[in-house]
Amino acid sequence: MAHGDSGCHHCSAALPEGGVIDHLVPISRGGLSTVANMRVVCVTCNASKKDKLLDEWSPLVLLVT
Repeated sequence: MAHGDSGCHHCSAALPEGGVIDHLVPISRGGLSTVANMRVVCVTCNASKKDKLLDEWSPLVLLVT
């Protein structure tokens, strides 16, 4: 199984294009580009998280009715 096949690490959305890499602790906040600090996520989560830490942010939840 390739990275991202199980969906976005943050919101579990499907990743038809493979997703993007998110640093759990952003580089701008002292994070490193190590496997332990990176996850495959969807573009929406990556864009909304920006340079926040996980305890400062939560994934957007889209309600479909």
